[in-house]
Amino acid sequence: MAESVRFAQSQVEQHLAADVHPDKIGRGIADQLGLARHLSGFEAARRLGVARALWFDLPETFRLLTAGQITEYVASLVVSETRHLDARTRGEGYLPAEQGVACLKSLRDQTDALKAAGDPRCRDQIMADTLVERRAADRDGVEYAARRQQPNPGGA
Repeated sequence: MAESVRFAQSQVEQHLAADVHPDKIGRGIADQLGLARHLSGFEAARRLGVARALWFDLPETFRLLTAGQITEYVASLVVSETRHLDARTRGEGYLPAEQGVACLKSLRDQTDALKAAGDPRCRDQIMADTLVERRAADRDGVEYAARRQQPNPGGA
């Protein structure tokens, strides 16, 4: 399973390096895996989805699988039964170009520092986590400041 995920990541990196249109990045990966494993494209895509979920979202289940403590079938059941709990959200926003570039640079710098310190997460996960943490801190700071400025309704 790990090999499938690594292969898929390498293909995506090659697509990015070759300036493939964003809509086409990642296409054909499951078909290549299917050919190598004598599976249909549909079954290869399903197995790649399970492998990605185990690798990125369920690392403890992946560890149990690789240690031989559970079967691939049980691991795939865990993925299918928890898929709704591990859903990801894509967030988008528009910023002036200068602010957008500065934001991306700041996220990349933080990611580089964390990876150099040994953070095991993938770069995209670190960037997403950092963005959420910064946004939450900003939101909480603004809410906290607004609460401090409101008069106390109890008069104390």
